[in-house]
Amino acid sequence: MFAAAHHISLRQLYKLFHQQGLTVAGWIRQRRLEDCRDALADPAQRSRPAHVIARRYGFTSYAHFSRLFTARYGHSPSDYRRTMSTEAAAGAERAGGSADTAVHGSS
Repeated sequence: MFAAAHHISLRQLYKLFHQQGLTVAGWIRQRRLEDCRDALADPAQRSRPAHVIARRYGFTSYAHFSRLFTARYGHSPSDYRRTMSTEAAAGAERAGGSADTAVHGSS
């Protein structure tokens, strides 16, 4: 799909990624992990379980997702979410606003 969208062959696509020290699959996995990290930090998604967020971004096994997330960010998904919630609340208290304001800014 990526190759066709950019009018190059699969071989050229893989070569371009290889030149950057990446694989196509690794790059896609990294993007999906970043999307999950952003969703876990989003106060608007606080009620959505981490396994639902992982599945939304293509991780069918929560255990696999959790291992990848922990390896990449140094925290389990639930610890990361808890840390982000605590930091947002502390930032809001310092700013005199709510936790949502600290993360997303004022409206």
